[in-house]
Amino acid sequence: MEPITWFVNDRGNLEVHLDDEEARVRLKQEVGWTLDHPEQGHWTKWGRWSWREWDEELQAYISRSVGSCIALEGEWLESLIANSSYEWILPEEIGALTNAPIVGEVSRNNKDEIEEIHSLFWYPNYAIRSFLEDLAETGKCIFDKAPEVD
Repeated sequence: MEPITWFVNDRGNLEVHLDDEEARVRLKQEVGWTLDHPEQGHWTKWGRWSWREWDEELQAYISRSVGSCIALEGEWLESLIANSSYEWILPEEIGALTNAPIVGEVSRNNKDEIEEIHSLFWYPNYAIRSFLEDLAETGKCIFDKAPEVD
């Protein structure tokens, strides 16, 4: 299990930290990305290709790797989920119109249906990048406190 720490900050958001530099290097390798164009901030795994080649290869890579990225996200946050009252929440369980990763504290009935929501946090940049990229790059990622759910 990786050295992940977390807390709810003074803004009410969930901060997840990976302070171990060796673990961050390992995460960068697992995610498989390197910063190829630092001046522009474009993440690419494939070196200096033309933008058209890069875009075509990126689309193919994304279609192959979305499932493995979700599995990797779960693996890296295992200590958060396994050692606390937080759990992964599926968007359809709460009627959320998003595919963002959501963690929270909820009460469930004996059919494993959510009866009460105590707290929810989500990663809003999910369509652009994985929160693992934030962890690898800066050592922290922030899951925003979700708006009140009726």
